[in-house]
Amino acid sequence: MLRRVLGAPHQQSGPYAGDATVLDGNTAVAVTEAAFSEAAALGASFPGDLADLAWRIEQQRRRVNLAGHPLAGVAAEGPRGVLAGAMGLALSGTRATVFLAGTDLAACRDLLSAAAGRRLPLVLHLSNRAIGAQASALGTGHEAVHLAADSGCFMLFAANVQEAVDFSLIARQAAEQALTTGIVVMDGEQTALALQDVRLPPPALLEKFLGSPGEKIPAPEPAQQLLFGETRRRVPRWHNPDRPVLLGGVQPPQVWAAGRAAERAFFGNQLSPALDRAFEQFAELTGRRHQRVSAYRAEDARLILVTQGASIETAEAAVDFLRARHRIKAGVLGLRCLSPFPGAELCRLLDRATTVCVLERTDTPLAQDPPLLRELRVALERAAENARSGGRLHPDYKLSTSHARRFLSVLYGLGGLPLSGADLVALCRRLETLQRSQVYLGLSFSPTTSLYPKRQVLLDRLRRSYPDIADLGIREPEPSAELRPDGALCVAIHHLAGERESDALSAELAAFLHRILGGGTRCRPALPSDAWGEHCVDRVSAAGGALRDYGDSGPANLLLVIDDALLPRLERGPDLGAGSRLLVVSPLPEETLWRQLSSSARAALKDEDAELHRMALPEGGRASQREFVLGAACGLLARSALLDISPRRLLANRAQALQQSVADVQPLLDAFESGLGAPQAIDTTTLARQPATDRASGDDEAPGLVRKLGSIDDGYDSLPRFWDQVGVLYQDGVSDELAPDPYLAVGAVPPLSAGFRDLSMLRQRLPALDPELCTGCGDCWAGCPDSAINALALSPARLIDAGIRRSGRDELRPVASKLAKRVADLCRNPATRMPTAGELLAQAYDTLE
Repeated sequence: MLRRVLGAPHQQSGPYAGDATVLDGNTAVAVTEAAFSEAAALGASFPGDLADLAWRIEQQRRRVNLAGHPLAGVAAEGPRGVLAGAMGLALSGTRATVFLAGTDLAACRDLLSAAAGRRLPLVLHLSNRAIGAQASALGTGHEAVHLAADSGCFMLFAANVQEAVDFSLIARQAAEQALTTGIVVMDGEQTALALQDVRLPPPALLEKFLGSPGEKIPAPEPAQQLLFGETRRRVPRWHNPDRPVLLGGVQPPQVWAAGRAAERAFFGNQLSPALDRAFEQFAELTGRRHQRVSAYRAEDARLILVTQGASIETAEAAVDFLRARHRIKAGVLGLRCLSPFPGAELCRLLDRATTVCVLERTDTPLAQDPPLLRELRVALERAAENARSGGRLHPDYKLSTSHARRFLSVLYGLGGLPLSGADLVALCRRLETLQRSQVYLGLSFSPTTSLYPKRQVLLDRLRRSYPDIADLGIREPEPSAELRPDGALCVAIHHLAGERESDALSAELAAFLHRILGGGTRCRPALPSDAWGEHCVDRVSAAGGALRDYGDSGPANLLLVIDDALLPRLERGPDLGAGSRLLVVSPLPEETLWRQLSSSARAALKDEDAELHRMALPEGGRASQREFVLGAACGLLARSALLDISPRRLLANRAQALQQSVADVQPLLDAFESGLGAPQAIDTTTLARQPATDRASGDDEAPGLVRKLGSIDDGYDSLPRFWDQVGVLYQDGVSDELAPDPYLAVGAVPPLSAGFRDLSMLRQRLPALDPELCTGCGDCWAGCPDSAINALALSPARLIDAGIRRSGRDELRPVASKLAKRVADLCRNPATRMPTAGELLAQAYDTLE
């Protein structure tokens, strides 16, 4: 009520808007499909496999859909088997669906054409994933989308989770009316894997909007009336034993050509009206209006950003910033329907524009233009041709102005690279001086300096050989644009890859913040491609009103570090900046924790308005510890006035949330309550600004391997070259310094590079080896992730360095190498008794004195 009285943005709603919740895109579309579909073909690869899992959970939980029809999950092997299984279900008259990843769709492109050609009202859900090129990738790419554009299927591209759910219904109605296969597309880590606020469709909406697959409906077109009569089954049974026919047989060229031409003449024009009717009816029922092309502040815009997918929201937030701060008249055209391509609408909306930036998440090295820009140029040429012919050839394609337009191809987010709003703002501000027709966003091709000499030599050599690539990429080194609305929160959860509890924590935090604030929620999870034990960051953003930006363009309000092993890798910016609160989960004393931090992180805490807090985990199970950390994060946000809520109301809200999903609430609620006051502030003004902790002075595994292989050369298979130009960047946690170079273009990794990984910070236990049972088969090494059993064989230098780090006894560092040498000598002489830890410490102090 207060938000309405105080003028907060009004959320459109209709009689069937649905209840708000927080879900990731995969789960949301799977739950939605399980409400009205009858079967799903399962067997997708990542990230579509998570939608398969959500469907199986729904199938076990509810058994039947909302119409009372049993839910079935048909498992298949490989992407072709999955799509073939879904086609078989649709041919039998079953309302079916299928979840695929981008690589899956690329592998069965011919089956897509077969599904469309046989008039199957099937709806596919595509979670975008980049198709392999110089290497494989798990991040988002749009290559598969454009491969499927000419298959005969129509495609709706969702910008967020809500659109993915809504498009599932709209695509289903249009597919069953026009008898055309539809594809609903989501970006991977921005939508399919990301938690967002969403309203799931209520049962009454599904019944009114979609109906039952077996009910009789009037045949909507004369062509369908010839095939089925005046009425037909909503989902036709092409495979019907009572009416046997041959489908898909081999035809002579004359028959095949006539059938193909007839498909365009008699069925090609049915889809657009069916889509328009579905969009309009959905808006009337829910209040959420969707269009094939959305126009945001484009009426008076001279600069237009044309984009698709999750980048639409970021582009809209960037446009608001450009207009407010830099007086640049910019607008956004967001493509929701890629096939059929809305060329006529784009021409009308681009009429006044003088500069058009076409943002695409795919690169086509041997083509003149990327796919989206090619389609746009064709549409504008049609409009020009229509003007020359007096409006007879393409009557829908019209341009009232004849001024020249500048087109810029902007390639962003390749392989899953996040789209930064700050980079987009920088691009728009530099357009006047940018003398290129294509630019890469988020990449710097020619960094001026590097702290690593061998890397600097490579950059200088590339700069001399290719002087024209300096402005081929645009990347802002520091966040310079705040695109979030006032009052928005951003929490960055720093954790080690492979910790599932951290993933659960980000989901719980996002859902709870949405429950408190009641507005928009956006999450960006770390990619699961990160190696086990690597530093990962999950970002959770929430606001009381609409939220379009993921929070990458400014520092996080709260940095939650789950493991103190990450402290040396924590750097200043983009997360840690002015106004940030850093909360570390660690039992370390204050001074030891302070020494563990990197020098840049300590400088940020001392020089800027940033705070440092710590807390130790209590004893208990994982669920209670997760609740404790969640309570600590919420309590710190409330104490910092970032959340306008009292601890008492926090506890009441958490109790209500737990009662909806947990049987035994009280233990978890007690853990949450104890966490509210757990964070302890550390006064950084009393702590010394000492230099960063040195690395172990003993033997170093990676440089040791490099030294054994001799001098460096420039070959792609040279391990020393790889270490000096790439390995040291990952070792020091500054892999963001990597810039495009010929070595990265071929994607080759030299042998023995696995020895560069230092897992000493992750070692918690040593395996007990029984020599009498060991046969030397090596199965334990082969079956262990990252060969961690081998890596657990600690060198004396590593062991001593870890002990100094954990105990904070930095005064032992000057003699660490001597201690390591003494331990190594003792190990080489089996007759010598190994000293105890106490004896080693006593010797160390004697040496120090």
